[in-house]
Amino acid sequence: MSNKKALLKKKVPKITEIKKPLIIGGVIFAIAVVGIILGINFYIETTQTGDILYFGVSGLPLTIDPIDATDGVDLDFISQVTEGLFDIDENSEIIGNLAKEYEVSPDGLNITCPLRQGVKFHDGMPFNATAVKWNFDRTYRLIDEIWYSWLWLLPDGRHIINETQKLDDYTVKFILNAPYGPFINLLASVWSNIVSPTATPADRFIGGENDETEYLIGTGPFIIDSFGENNIILSANPHYWGGKPKIDKLIFLELTRSQEKALLSGEVHLVQRAGFNESTLNFFRSNRLFNVSDPIPLPYLETIVMNNKLINYTIRKAISYAINYSNYLYSSAYVNAKGPIPEGILYHNITDINVPYYNLTFARKILKDNLGSKNPQIASLPLDNNSAWEKLTAESPIATYNFSSLMHPKIWGYGVRITEDLKQIGIKVEPINITFTQWLYQAEDIDGDHRNEVELGYNFWYADYNDPSDFINEWFTNKKIGYNMGQVNDTQLQELMEEALIETDPIVRRQLYYQIQKRLIEDVCPHVWLHSWIRWDVHVSNLRGWHPYPYKIMFKSVYFV
Repeated sequence: MSNKKALLKKKVPKITEIKKPLIIGGVIFAIAVVGIILGINFYIETTQTGDILYFGVSGLPLTIDPIDATDGVDLDFISQVTEGLFDIDENSEIIGNLAKEYEVSPDGLNITCPLRQGVKFHDGMPFNATAVKWNFDRTYRLIDEIWYSWLWLLPDGRHIINETQKLDDYTVKFILNAPYGPFINLLASVWSNIVSPTATPADRFIGGENDETEYLIGTGPFIIDSFGENNIILSANPHYWGGKPKIDKLIFLELTRSQEKALLSGEVHLVQRAGFNESTLNFFRSNRLFNVSDPIPLPYLETIVMNNKLINYTIRKAISYAINYSNYLYSSAYVNAKGPIPEGILYHNITDINVPYYNLTFARKILKDNLGSKNPQIASLPLDNNSAWEKLTAESPIATYNFSSLMHPKIWGYGVRITEDLKQIGIKVEPINITFTQWLYQAEDIDGDHRNEVELGYNFWYADYNDPSDFINEWFTNKKIGYNMGQVNDTQLQELMEEALIETDPIVRRQLYYQIQKRLIEDVCPHVWLHSWIRWDVHVSNLRGWHPYPYKIMFKSVYFV
C-alpha cells in the first residue's frame, strides 16, 4: 500500500441487511464507567459467549477480490475467507500454509511447492494444483487492471512468473523469468490468496457491475453469509482444515462513532487501533473487562529526505543527530524508526549499528571537525553555546535549505520543528507548501525534472508486503525506477541491493539486508529516520473460547478461531 495510491470507493456487493440485535443472550455483565474517555459516562453491556463476535471497523472493504485489494480493511476481511500458499509467523518468517514447503532450484528460476491435501473450497470443490495454476494465470490475465500490478513485475518490467506448471494433482512449479528473492514473501501476501476457480470470474474482478451477487469463495476459516449496509456477516467454516472456529459468527461492523465508545457500549467486542491516547490505553489495561494486546508493529515509515546530490555527507550526518526525534511523535502510535526497515518487517535488525539520536554536541562536533578548517567562524564556536549557533544561523548560516511540506497540519508541523532543530547547528530551513500532486511529481520524478526541487522533504511508505526490498529498493536505487526522492547514488549500496533482490537463500538475504541497513544508517545517511507506527488490539475480556490464531502481526489479519 504504497504512498502513490489514491483509494477510490468501489461498489461492494449488497445482499442482505442484518436485522439481528446485538444482544444475543448469555451471561450479561454491566458496570458504570465514569469519566474515562472524553469525560463521558458509559454503561458497558456485552454478551459475547463464544457464539458471535462483532469486529468494529472504520469502513467496509472497498473490494472483496484478493488481487484487487487496496486497504487494511480489505486485507483483514479477505484473509478470513481466503488463504495463500504460505504465511508469516510471529517472527515475520515464512511458514507453510496451503503449500507445505518450497524448493528453489540452484539457478533460482524454479520454485516447486507440494500442496496440502484434503482441503476444500467453501463451494465444495477440491483445492489442488489445478486451482493454484488457475489463480496465478488469472492474475496475469488481469495484470493491467490490478492496482498493485508492479508487485508482479521485475525491476526491468518483465513479469516475475514466466509460467505456473501443474506437475501433479498436489504439486505446482513456478518458473520465473529471473531469480527473485522476494517471490516467496509475495506468495505469503494477501495479493496471492487462492480463490475457487468454479465460483470466481476468470476475466474480471469479483463483484463487478456485471454481477452484484458474487461472493468471495476461498478455503479460509470463515464463509461469507451476507453483506449489509453497515456490516458483513461471516459464518464459521465447519470443514476448515485448521479446525472449526470457536465462534459461529464473525461480523465486520462499520462504526458510526469512535472505537472507544463502541467498545464501552458493547456495540462491538474487538477493535484494532493505532493511536489510542495514553489515558485511554491505561484505562483499558487496568480494567478487568478488557484485554489489550502488546504493541503490534505496522509496516509504515516516515522520514525526512535529504537530497544527497545537493547536501553532502557531513551535513546529512550532522542533521541526523540534530533532530529532536521525540518532538515528531504525534501520538502513542508513533515510535522512532531508527532505520530504513521498520520493526516487524522481515530482516529488520539494527543490532550493533550506530543509530543516530538527538545529540546537539555530537552534531556540532561533526560540523566543526569537517568544516572548521575552511571556516574559522565554525571552528571558533563552542559546542555547548546554543545562542552562538543560533546567531550563526541568523547572520551567516552554514547552509540554507527548503523543506518541501505537504499542505497538511502535521506535515507543516514537521517544517516548523526541523527549522527549530537545525538552527541549533547553523543551518537555516525555509519551509514551502506543496500539494500532493507536486509531491508525487517529486517522488516519482515525473518528467525527469523535479527531484532537484527537493532539498529537505517529507516522505512516507506503507509496505505492500513483508519484504524489505519494498522499502529499500524503492527508495534507494540509482536506477530510473523507484521513489528515490533523495537521489541516493551509492555504488556499494546499489550492489548490495541488487544482490539481495536476486538471492533466494533466506540466510544469505538476512545478512545482505543487515549490511544494507548498516551502510544506510552509518555511511550514507540519506534520510532522517523519523518514525513508524504500532497498533493495539482491544477486546472485551469475556470472549469465551476465543483466541487469535495462529498469530497477531501486521499484514495478516487475526483468525478468529
